[in-house]
Amino acid sequence: LYSIAVCGIIAAAAVRGDLKDGLSYLMTPGTLEEIQSNSDVQSRSWGVWSKFLVICLFSSAGFFGSSCSALITKEFGALTMS
Repeated sequence: LYSIAVCGIIAAAAVRGDLKDGLSYLMTPGTLEEIQSNSDVQSRSWGVWSKFLVICLFSSAGFFGSSCSALITKEFGALTMS
Protein backbone atom coordinates (compact mmCIF):
# COMPACT_ATOMS: atom_id res chain seq x y z
CA LEU A 1 0.00 0.00 0.00
CA TYR A 2 2.81 2.43 0.86
CA SER A 3 4.66 1.58 -2.35
CA ILE A 4 1.66 2.62 -4.41
CA ALA A 5 1.45 5.93 -2.53
CA VAL A 6 5.18 6.55 -3.04
CA CYS A 7 4.78 5.98 -6.78
CA GLY A 8 1.94 8.52 -6.88
CA ILE A 9 3.91 11.08 -4.90
CA ILE A 10 6.98 10.66 -7.12
CA ALA A 11 4.83 11.01 -10.25
CA ALA A 12 3.18 14.19 -8.94
CA ALA A 13 6.57 15.65 -7.95
CA ALA A 14 7.97 14.84 -11.39
CA VAL A 15 5.03 16.51 -13.14
CA ARG A 16 5.40 19.69 -11.04
CA GLY A 17 9.19 19.75 -11.49
CA ASP A 18 9.87 19.41 -7.76
CA LEU A 19 11.64 16.08 -8.20
CA LYS A 20 14.21 17.60 -10.57
CA ASP A 21 14.77 20.58 -8.25
CA GLY A 22 15.15 18.37 -5.19
CA LEU A 23 17.59 15.98 -6.85
CA SER A 24 19.57 18.92 -8.17
CA TYR A 25 19.84 20.32 -4.63
CA LEU A 26 20.88 16.95 -3.18
CA MET A 27 23.57 16.48 -5.82
CA THR A 28 25.09 19.93 -5.21
CA PRO A 29 27.39 20.41 -2.18
CA GLY A 30 26.39 23.08 0.35
CA THR A 31 23.34 24.54 2.01
CA LEU A 32 20.69 26.38 0.01
CA GLU A 33 22.13 29.73 1.09
CA GLU A 34 25.65 28.68 0.03
CA ILE A 35 24.39 27.45 -3.33
CA GLN A 36 22.39 30.61 -4.00
CA SER A 37 25.29 32.88 -3.03
CA ASN A 38 27.61 30.95 -5.40
CA SER A 39 30.22 30.45 -2.70
CA ASP A 40 33.36 28.41 -3.37
CA VAL A 41 32.65 24.67 -3.51
CA GLN A 42 35.62 23.87 -1.26
CA SER A 43 34.29 26.08 1.56
CA ARG A 44 30.74 24.68 1.61
CA SER A 45 29.59 23.04 4.82
CA TRP A 46 27.49 20.09 3.56
CA GLY A 47 28.65 17.51 1.05
CA VAL A 48 26.46 15.30 -1.13
CA TRP A 49 27.14 12.21 0.99
CA SER A 50 26.35 14.10 4.20
CA LYS A 51 22.95 15.14 2.85
CA PHE A 52 22.23 11.58 1.73
CA LEU A 53 23.27 10.17 5.12
CA VAL A 54 21.07 12.62 7.04
CA ILE A 55 18.02 11.79 4.90
CA CYS A 56 18.60 8.04 5.38
CA LEU A 57 19.08 8.49 9.14
CA PHE A 58 15.95 10.65 9.44
CA SER A 59 13.87 8.16 7.44
CA SER A 60 15.16 5.20 9.46
CA ALA A 61 14.46 6.96 12.74
CA GLY A 62 10.90 7.71 11.63
CA PHE A 63 10.33 4.10 10.63
CA PHE A 64 11.81 2.89 13.94
CA GLY A 65 9.59 5.29 15.90
CA SER A 66 6.42 4.16 14.14
CA SER A 67 7.37 0.52 14.72
CA CYS A 68 7.87 1.18 18.44
CA SER A 69 4.53 2.97 18.58
CA ALA A 70 2.79 0.02 16.93
CA LEU A 71 4.47 -2.39 19.35
CA ILE A 72 3.35 -0.41 22.42
CA THR A 73 -0.20 -0.20 21.07
CA LYS A 74 -0.27 -3.93 20.31
CA GLU A 75 1.19 -4.91 23.69
CA PHE A 76 -0.68 -2.56 26.03
CA GLY A 77 -3.64 -1.23 24.05
CA ALA A 78 -4.53 2.09 22.50
CA LEU A 79 -5.18 3.91 25.78
CA THR A 80 -1.51 3.66 26.76
CA MET A 81 -0.53 5.77 23.75
CA SER A 82 -2.81 8.69 24.68
